[in-house]
Amino acid sequence: MTEKNDVIVNESSDAFVKKTVRISLIAAAVLMHIIVLVIIFWSGIAPAAADIFLRLGAYDMALGVVDSVDEEDADAQVINRCRYDIASAMYNDGRFTDAREIFESLGDYSSSADMVLSCRYGEAGDLMAKGKYEDASQAFYRLGEFEDSPEKYSECRYAIAEQTLDSGDDYGAIRIFSEIKDYSDSYDRAYQIAFSIVGEDALARALVESEGYTAQEFELVTDFAQARTRIKEGIVAVGWYHTAAVKSDGGAVACGLNDKGQCDVGEWNDIVQIAAGAYHTVGLRSDGTVVATGDNKSGQCNVGEWKDVVQIAAGDYDTVALLRDGTVVSTGHHDYDIDGWHGVSRISAGAYMVCAIYGKGQVASSHISASLDSSVNYADISVSTACWAAMTATGELVSNIPSLPKWEDVLSVSVSPTVVLAVTKDGDLNVHFFRDRDVTDVSVSGDVVAAAAGGTHSAAVTDDGRVHTFGDNAYGQCDTSDWDLF
Repeated sequence: MTEKNDVIVNESSDAFVKKTVRISLIAAAVLMHIIVLVIIFWSGIAPAAADIFLRLGAYDMALGVVDSVDEEDADAQVINRCRYDIASAMYNDGRFTDAREIFESLGDYSSSADMVLSCRYGEAGDLMAKGKYEDASQAFYRLGEFEDSPEKYSECRYAIAEQTLDSGDDYGAIRIFSEIKDYSDSYDRAYQIAFSIVGEDALARALVESEGYTAQEFELVTDFAQARTRIKEGIVAVGWYHTAAVKSDGGAVACGLNDKGQCDVGEWNDIVQIAAGAYHTVGLRSDGTVVATGDNKSGQCNVGEWKDVVQIAAGDYDTVALLRDGTVVSTGHHDYDIDGWHGVSRISAGAYMVCAIYGKGQVASSHISASLDSSVNYADISVSTACWAAMTATGELVSNIPSLPKWEDVLSVSVSPTVVLAVTKDGDLNVHFFRDRDVTDVSVSGDVVAAAAGGTHSAAVTDDGRVHTFGDNAYGQCDTSDWDLF
């Protein structure tokens, strides 16, 4: 009797388990159908819900509703329209930065590209209203000819000149007023300040025309401009583990790590400048076209369609070019905000930013935080990872590197994350390492005409065409002793 009862119990248990499994599977299937229906339903009503929040002025809630929709289950056009409407409402409410970020994410949808510019204009206006004239002038400069940006730029520069004058820097104020002498009464203001200094009409006008430089300073500026002509810009470059240079016959040479083809420059011709990123090399031809070789994962070598280029620069994973008309283009990892740059005469690229000299010697940066004193005229600049060094028109070196000595008579500068190199008027190479562990022996004999600072190795060219390298040589990047560039 007991054995029979045990069999019945076991059979009942098995039946219960099977029944439970069936019920669970059915419940799971029903739940999945409910979830699918909810997703479909939500995808359908989300735009309407977002529109309600939008009408109530709850822009962030409206955006949250739209962002919660799975793009694969929604009509892209409907979602884009919702995001566009939300961004437009934010723009009208003065939330320019939030609106710009949404418009940028929409790419070519509707008039998003134009609205990005409008948002940037609004952001610049906010900076100006807060009295942040340096940042505002940079923002308006980036906008180029958009709306009345040139007028607003001059208005900001005028305010900066006033502040410079209030600080007691009369000559700095004259420089800025002279730079924008066609704006408002800028020329008269510059003349009044100059006359208060020299007390004679002719001398005052000469001071204004020389942009705030005294006769002695103006002679110094002219002298340094002449001295800089012996610097051979862009004839040597260093990447992370390779070195490249231009020969006088237009050919190019390279040595070091070549795992991505960064040293494959042997077939190049008509080269007048060279630049190096982390693992790529770029060459500028005499006809204004550009060639590149090496790592192209981020598109940093996509330069084949460029023309009318007068200078090239390379960041770690970017390539930048200055065009003959004073504008700047770039390709690579970063989407630099440089479309509106104009009147540029010099460029430099670092790992995360681009800087340029424009106008009468002002500095533009893809990162506003890198802006320099705008009452000073600069002739050259070099940027790297979180550091920069710039040379004034009178040969003084300024930088954000606290330990850098006060160097003068500088004709050219190159900076890296570990070292600053400066070529002086006397042909010497000034070297400053940031940390003791980076210090290496530097031996250069002869007058230096070019230098390139790198993270682990650097190079300098003397007037006899020799290339002197120092630092890490793990991949043969310093094997340049047999190079003869001239």
